[in-house]
Amino acid sequence: MDDILIGDMFYFNNFGVRNGHCIPDYMRVTEISKCGSFITAVYENHAVDNRPRLFSKKNLMFDSNLNPKRENPSWIFTKALNDASMA
Repeated sequence: MDDILIGDMFYFNNFGVRNGHCIPDYMRVTEISKCGSFITAVYENHAVDNRPRLFSKKNLMFDSNLNPKRENPSWIFTKALNDASMA
């Protein structure tokens, strides 16, 4: 897992999620900027404040499970299926 692609899902690994007290609040990558430095993601299950969020790809790569040297990552990515389509 070395790159972030459209369709990938990720969540913030907060105290409740990390200890199994609540379920992850997944976000799905919907867009990657032309320069490749930023990604846009939307929450999967928010009814309130479900606006798209902009993230720096560099920061997500550094503080996530995509960085093999990061011991306690804040962001956890799950990769999209190769044949999945964004409808």
